[in-house]
Amino acid sequence: MRAFLLLFCLQVGIALAQQPTFIATLDHDTVGIEDLVSVTFTLLDGDARQVEPFFDDQWVAVVGGPSVSSHMSVVNGTVSRKKTWIYTLRPRQLADFADIGYAAVTINGEIIESNHVALTVVEGSYILPQPVQTQMDDFFNRPFPQFSFPDFWGMPQQSPRQQEKPKRPTYRL
Repeated sequence: MRAFLLLFCLQVGIALAQQPTFIATLDHDTVGIEDLVSVTFTLLDGDARQVEPFFDDQWVAVVGGPSVSSHMSVVNGTVSRKKTWIYTLRPRQLADFADIGYAAVTINGEIIESNHVALTVVEGSYILPQPVQTQMDDFFNRPFPQFSFPDFWGMPQQSPRQQEKPKRPTYRL
């Protein structure tokens, strides 16, 4: 019983020793004034219901989000959690290395802030459109197979062997 209790306390200690990490990333560091940029806030090994973003309205406008995803895995008794919030932003003006903001989450009464993210905005569109890659199934482009069905009104169809063959000319010697 003591060994079980010791093992249980060890597992709980390992689980509590994992400090939550909260990071912010951009999908592109340099964008054009006509482009959209996604900022991703990722919380590792923590549990928070919502994120509170602090975006600088002078530099960006929020046009979408948050899109939230959550992932939990247990490998050999080690629990890891990952929660992600994604916001889509549109730049408001040209900028060289503008600090567009950060986010904060509250975990067990403690406020954890992400790193600040910076963005460079240039004229026009900086991001090249990526070709859309789809995996098309060629099923519908294949020819329809030919089936031979019997005639249900009494006239049997001829099988390929019973079909009449063209007659060849016969020569006598």
